[in-house]
Amino acid sequence: VVHRDLKPSNVMVSGDGHVKLMDFGIARLLGDASHSPEAAAPAAAGTRPSAALARTRTVAGTPGYRPPDAEQGLVTPSFDVYCLGVCLYEMLSGELPYGEAGWLPGKTYEPLSKKVPGLPEALDDILVRALEPEQAKRLKDARALKAALLRL
Repeated sequence: VVHRDLKPSNVMVSGDGHVKLMDFGIARLLGDASHSPEAAAPAAAGTRPSAALARTRTVAGTPGYRPPDAEQGLVTPSFDVYCLGVCLYEMLSGELPYGEAGWLPGKTYEPLSKKVPGLPEALDDILVRALEPEQAKRLKDARALKAALLRL
């Protein structure tokens, strides 16, 4: 499942400390052809939707939190990695890395280690990979992000 709208208001912590994700209204299952443009047209002989990629016709997510590939309707696990990277940046700095409008071509953000004294520069490296504008270069999924964070 790709949530597609991860942001602080959609992340809750229960009384026993468990993190709960809310609002799965625009979430998509990977490989779910019912939400892809291909579902609207006959598939070519011998083709099928990728199990790791789906495409939608609408731009999903909240502007400051969504990755640039949202504009193309791409749905991959790295979509949520980008959103989580934005959330992490915001939790530690109090600001969105690219502002309320989100990423735009040529726009950069200030590394966290320069904004928040005492944070390891290795965290900057993880955020660079989580907030990578190009989907193919981004950390591929939440497991990869978790593994990188655990190595800090």
